[in-house]
Amino acid sequence: MRNAASQRTEQGAWSGLFINGSAFNHSCVANAYWKVIGDTLVVRARTQIKKGKEVYLSYVPLAGMSRLMTGDCIERHFGYNGCPCTLCAEDRRDEPGDRDARCDRLAHAFAEIVGLIAAVLGAK
Repeated sequence: MRNAASQRTEQGAWSGLFINGSAFNHSCVANAYWKVIGDTLVVRARTQIKKGKEVYLSYVPLAGMSRLMTGDCIERHFGYNGCPCTLCAEDRRDEPGDRDARCDRLAHAFAEIVGLIAAVLGAK
């Protein structure tokens, strides 16, 4: 597990080492998210987390990254066996191409929803 964060911005690149942040385990469907504000790692819940349940963070920024880039980041964290989270374990059980087909169907459905919303908003 890595306990560091890094990012590139218009002002340049930065890195941070957060020892307490290393206590969180990874999940691609994390129930919390992290953000660096100044020199502080802030962790906030995405969903209600019941007392005694584990808090999971995503070690890699999943939004806006291609599956290939995400896979490279995950492999650096977990090695050849990949991410141990429930979502990725289920993905590994799929036949080759099943996940891509599911993603294509979701993207198509999302585009239809966006089109319907645009039509409704345009009609007003």
